Amino acid sequence: MRTNQICKITFALLFIAINTNAQTVSQYYQNGKLGYKNSVTGQVIVAPRYSAGSNMTQSSGSGTYCAVVFEGNKAGYINERGEVIIPFTYDDGSVFSEGVARVKS
Repeated sequence: MRTNQICKITFALLFIAINTNAQTVSQYYQNGKLGYKNSVTGQVIVAPRYSAGSNMTQSSGSGTYCAVVFEGNKAGYINERGEVIIPFTYDDGSVFSEGVARVKS
């Protein structure tokens, strides 16, 4: 009976892990700088180097996740792998919603 319960719990956790999207990327701070890591494994995805930033949000129906981050006083966007996808040229930026983000030049 106990083995059966352990199997059910293991299956449930595996199902959750498989069906969890890129939102397993979470923010963390070190020495006053923002970075991102995998919230399940703890693996650092983006070393802490940004002055501020948002949580990762889905940028479009494609399943791509990104965050608005600030280098100094300029905003730009990175994806869930830490790659810059929109350069740091804006005075302010919002998170993506339905494939659109508001920026201020």
